[in-house]
Amino acid sequence: ALIPSAPDAPFSGAGASGVNPATLSVPLSDQALMAGGHDATRARYSNPIPGSLPAYLATLSSAQRRQQATLLVQQPIVSIVPHSYGARLPSRADVMRLAADRHNLHPALLAAFILAEQRDQSRNEDAKDLTAATSLMQANTSIGLGQVVVSTARGEDLFSDLLSTSFRSSLNHTCIAMLLASDEFNIFAVARYIRRVANRAAGRSIASLPRTKRAFPGINLAAYAANSRAWPDDNIRALGSEYTSAPWDDRVSVGWGNFVLEAYRDILASGIF
Repeated sequence: ALIPSAPDAPFSGAGASGVNPATLSVPLSDQALMAGGHDATRARYSNPIPGSLPAYLATLSSAQRRQQATLLVQQPIVSIVPHSYGARLPSRADVMRLAADRHNLHPALLAAFILAEQRDQSRNEDAKDLTAATSLMQANTSIGLGQVVVSTARGEDLFSDLLSTSFRSSLNHTCIAMLLASDEFNIFAVARYIRRVANRAAGRSIASLPRTKRAFPGINLAAYAANSRAWPDDNIRALGSEYTSAPWDDRVSVGWGNFVLEAYRDILASGIF
């Protein structure tokens, strides 16, 4: 099946299923086991691809990879404010086009970052991360389609496309987490963050990033200022690496960068954008 039935399997989270993470819960017994450091239980609620990312992709045919891309992008958004859209919810593709246009990105690139995150996301992890963030613990977890960390959403002001300054200033930790679980807010947050990370590199010299240059020899930092349609593959790979950590600190994650590029190719092959 395209969407696995096991709640701890890759590509079983909200991106694939369309199930709102706010409707999920973690049994108290599992919460207690995780709090006590029970490794097997923690593993069932963590990233579902603990090993090789290429090995996971190798389990999928080209057709299945395209089908994942189509399923993720074409379904209606999961929204915290569904009634504001009237009779018809927009698709994720609709929102991706708007967010990408706002931030000078190709919508396929935005979709690729989200597809990569959702391939390594499970229903269990959706439940755990939102539960932890909205509990008394106020955990700083990564939430929603693009797995945006709560503190990053606040620190980078990632809701500024959709919410007023006064409203944003009133948001507490729980409110931010709930907004990140809502697809339209998450998609715009991801687009804004990608553009910010790209812009931070556009004026730099690659000589200041020797490890990045070695890992991604085809990178062109100046190209980041332009629309992502024009970016070399190594720019996409490098930005994939930087998306998951402190941007442009010259610590690279080649594996995740490659995973994002593969997702980009799958989105393009689907023909949606």
